[in-house]
Amino acid sequence: MAADVRAFARTATELYRDVALAEKHHLPPHDHDRLKRAIEEVKYHSEEAQNLLKAQEQEQDDANGELGSQDWTSNPASAAAVLVHYESILRNKRLMLAYVHERCQKIKAFRWRLGNAVPKEIVDRMAPEEVHFATQYNRILSEYMTGAGVDDRLGNIDLTLDATLPPKEPYVKVLVKRDIGEFVTEEGKTVHLIPGSMHLLRRCDAEPLIVQGVLEHEG
Repeated sequence: MAADVRAFARTATELYRDVALAEKHHLPPHDHDRLKRAIEEVKYHSEEAQNLLKAQEQEQDDANGELGSQDWTSNPASAAAVLVHYESILRNKRLMLAYVHERCQKIKAFRWRLGNAVPKEIVDRMAPEEVHFATQYNRILSEYMTGAGVDDRLGNIDLTLDATLPPKEPYVKVLVKRDIGEFVTEEGKTVHLIPGSMHLLRRCDAEPLIVQGVLEHEG
């Protein structure tokens, strides 16, 4: 890797910028190749810093006959180089962590906005680790909402629904606009959503699909 200071952390910067500047409800495809290059740069900086430290230690040992001497005053260029490599490592790590965090925030937002029926085209943009994260987050949130119903007569409380106003009815009549095949409700029932068919679904099951354009609310 060429030691061009201007290029240090450029890959990680571009990686984070792509996801940070994306539209609010858009998740860019996981950029595995660019992330791998950023990790390789961290390894490069670590190796270069270690080589400089070893060279300085050897130079001091030869000059003073003492082991472990680290007087950098006679070699300020090497001292500055070690600092640049160290700061580059930290910057790359911060940017990669910010990239992962920003994507996780978007994935969590999809769960709250679309429910547990996240479209396949969004899932296809995730890394395997992100799919696992989404699955675990969905499980934890569902378990919490199940336990949040203090009154068994109320059933599960869906915290992802708009609670600014109480729902007018627990069930809504919907028209299927797009074919997604079988749909499993939160109660575990299977519904065949065929375009043109009408269904009476629980509001918590219907609203995420209405947002996605799969269903249309029939008043």
